[in-house]
Amino acid sequence: MKRRTAACALVTLAAGAALAVLPAGAAQAHPLGNFTVSQYDGLVVAPDRLAVDHVEDLAEIPSARERRRIDADGDRALGPAELSAWAGKRCAAAARDARLTVTGGPAGGGTVPVSANSAKAQVRPGQAGLETLRVTCALTAPLPRAQSVRVAYRPAGVTTTAGWREITARGDRMTLSASDVPGKSLSRRLTAYPGDVLATPPEARSAALTVRAGGPALVPGGSDGGPSPAAGVLPRGADRWAQALTGLVARHELTAGFAALALGISLFLGAMHA
Repeated sequence: MKRRTAACALVTLAAGAALAVLPAGAAQAHPLGNFTVSQYDGLVVAPDRLAVDHVEDLAEIPSARERRRIDADGDRALGPAELSAWAGKRCAAAARDARLTVTGGPAGGGTVPVSANSAKAQVRPGQAGLETLRVTCALTAPLPRAQSVRVAYRPAGVTTTAGWREITARGDRMTLSASDVPGKSLSRRLTAYPGDVLATPPEARSAALTVRAGGPALVPGGSDGGPSPAAGVLPRGADRWAQALTGLVARHELTAGFAALALGISLFLGAMHA
């Protein structure tokens, strides 16, 4: 087990080294950088509940670290059960650490607990033989039926790592008379980051809304989602060699000589990319 853990660590180091020597445009399959963790929370206010579409987008290096936590058996591929259990933990933490405060209604308001209804994790191909991880959570919380309520929501801070922090809010048969967050996602739920704001990504950490009863129903499927451009980034060329290196390290006994050889190969692969 120690050798497997060390091998995984070497793979991360080797791939990170390969990424480091690439030009920025070629190296970053993830547009914000290979070390980032991004977060999106889409709020939908309905007559009796708040629904939160919580999304986490982990770039290559954070994903490699999480893989070592998920993959207890040291296998190359993550099974559905492992991914499901990991997503469940991430979403449970997102619900537990979120804070929702409601003002108004028959009871006058107060802090309302948030629950995780569903969780899903996806593995996506990245650069240098590494992969990225995406987690989606359906969170909900009850709201009082009233003509007007004020809602303050602060999502869980999943990480202190740099990344994209975005919150949106919309009404479903309710009208947002005041909101300090937009109704549309700039990144289409962390699937298409706009190039003109990558240098200064949003840092939304909370949302304050005033909501009144009445309004059009939200159209199903009318969210800002869409297929991720990263989903089409298939390993090719030097990336295939990097994936082969990953498997080679995982299968062989880790010695100082083999470690030096693997690291040297990773740097050569970076040069091939360049």
